[in-house]
Amino acid sequence: MVYYFYYMFAGRFGKVYQLDTPYSGYKAVLKVYMAKDKKFWDQERQVFSQPHMSDHDNIVRFLGAVTVGDDFAVVLEYYDTSLTTYLKGELFVVLKIPVSCHVNR
Repeated sequence: MVYYFYYMFAGRFGKVYQLDTPYSGYKAVLKVYMAKDKKFWDQERQVFSQPHMSDHDNIVRFLGAVTVGDDFAVVLEYYDTSLTTYLKGELFVVLKIPVSCHVNR
């Protein structure tokens, strides 16, 4: 199977890549942790391995954990938007709700 990796961004513990499979159209995210940050990879793997973590629609699905050379990676379901963008949209919706209040004097 052929996979295409697209660099998305780098963070404190490593780099994030978008993983595309051209024939199926399936997308995933590969979070690569540097070898020195193996404990963070272990922690994330343990959190996502908890029972029922993949059962909720609002929790990204954990697809697996792999090694990449000397580094470590987790493979997660891909979402087209970031959490920040999503929350900004949700906050905007909340702020559009009309509110009335009465002040008694």
